[in-house]
Amino acid sequence: MTVSDVGLLSAFVVGLLGGVHCAGMCGGIVGALSFGLKGGRNLPLLLAYGLGSLSGSLLLGRLRGVDIRTRGSGNAGGTNALRTFGLRFALAVVIIDVGKGALAAGWAPGILGEPPAWLPYACGLAGVVGHCYPVWFGFRGGKGAATAVGALAVLSPWLLLPMGLTWCVVLV
Repeated sequence: MTVSDVGLLSAFVVGLLGGVHCAGMCGGIVGALSFGLKGGRNLPLLLAYGLGSLSGSLLLGRLRGVDIRTRGSGNAGGTNALRTFGLRFALAVVIIDVGKGALAAGWAPGILGEPPAWLPYACGLAGVVGHCYPVWFGFRGGKGAATAVGALAVLSPWLLLPMGLTWCVVLV
């Protein structure tokens, strides 16, 4: 990782953290992408964000003619999908959400060739941000947990077991 790569990653993170609400978050992403990212490096980040914006529960809900955010807890995530439409629907949602996190971290960074070391992590983060603030659904998405698990499965799979055990301990 070069000094310029560290600077670009820092700009991306600062841009993300600079957002106070949905519009600010998106402005932070756009600001970070335009802050010195050159040579098409922003394309993988935009693809990862776009993948994250494709919410499984909202897309599958639309196939049923319903906006899942108007049911149950109002969240566009797997738990609300389970509560409102049952196990099969929720499983499909989780598969989509985990899959898009894995694609964002694993496929999007390599779209332009050999990525810098930091780009898969930034793309994973962009996928999670896309899930939480989906451009296609009025910047109202889910919490990003399943998408983060998908990104983590690609980036650091050895962390899945301790993370799952922690989740189980907290759940019980």
